[in-house]
Amino acid sequence: MHDVLDELGDLTVSLHEGRHHFASCRQLISKQIEVFCARREYDSVHYSDACKAIELGQFKDVNLGSDNGKQPEIPNGQFYQALADAMTTRLLPESDRAIRAVEALNVSALPDDMSSE
Repeated sequence: MHDVLDELGDLTVSLHEGRHHFASCRQLISKQIEVFCARREYDSVHYSDACKAIELGQFKDVNLGSDNGKQPEIPNGQFYQALADAMTTRLLPESDRAIRAVEALNVSALPDDMSSE
């Protein structure tokens, strides 16, 4: 979870700096969504460590509270999929005509060979 918050924070700072144009902002968001989608199947070391800490009831000399297992664990893949879906819905709405119009003006999306034929 900490990695996700760091990455979302970095993305937010980058978008707020004002160095990017619309198309590159959209590209940054899309790449971050792709990263989250790729992690659906990925069981990171941090996730495994967190699961072990919960089982032991302690993480680095800090006792973790216990509700006798009443708090359900969110599966790693489900968490990343929900995050990617929420970002896509909120930040990349496909139905927005203005977005499609601006993307049509994106120079980097044009083909390299622009012959006059």
